[in-house]
Amino acid sequence: MIAVATIGCGSSGGGGGSSADDTTTDTGSFKIKVQVDAGGSFTVPVGIAESRGKGGLGLKTIKPLFLLPLGDEVTSDGIDYEIDCNDDGSFATVDGPHTCSYTEAGSYTIAIRGDFVKFDMDKNNEDREKLTEVQQWGDKEWTTMQNAFKGCINLVVTATDKPNLSAVSTMQYMFFGASSFNQDISGWNTANVTVMDQMFSHATAFAQDLSLWNVEKVTSKLLFPDASGELIEPNWPE
Repeated sequence: MIAVATIGCGSSGGGGGSSADDTTTDTGSFKIKVQVDAGGSFTVPVGIAESRGKGGLGLKTIKPLFLLPLGDEVTSDGIDYEIDCNDDGSFATVDGPHTCSYTEAGSYTIAIRGDFVKFDMDKNNEDREKLTEVQQWGDKEWTTMQNAFKGCINLVVTATDKPNLSAVSTMQYMFFGASSFNQDISGWNTANVTVMDQMFSHATAFAQDLSLWNVEKVTSKLLFPDASGELIEPNWPE
């Protein structure tokens, strides 16, 4: 059995959360904002890599309650990532499932950095509505965006930086059902993406211009069923 460590995050002042000053110096972390009730918590479901004899490295998936779904490949032997549950500069080094706990209701910014590789909301049904914002993409080189914000109906993206998608091949279901999302992502680098199936399905508010996206390598592109009719699709190759 793998223990789930808990990181307590008491709030300071009124409605909880982090102050504006906390977010100004750390430009490398991936930052999200969540809305929790009093006594609420978020568990980080991290997959722990384990050896499977001569067959190589396997992945053991841990699926606790959720909120920071960092995927099946977050850690391997000797690799850690860091998490700051209140974006106050106090990072904890972790290598498995962890919980951010809050005493007061409010909005909290969570900063994550280090050797995690993906963010996957697909199995976290109970907490999807609590994820309200992506504030910063940071300097992480993402390897996949599949299911990243699937079903996050309250999600908006206020980040002024862009995600590093140079190693990403699939964006399938990335914003599936993210019905509040309608931010400009026309400048994203999609040059190595091959799969975009249902990326914006049921993202009914999304009405942006994607005509500048590089989609030369895309072979699977059923992006837009039930998306906004005002969305401008990429210029698909013949």
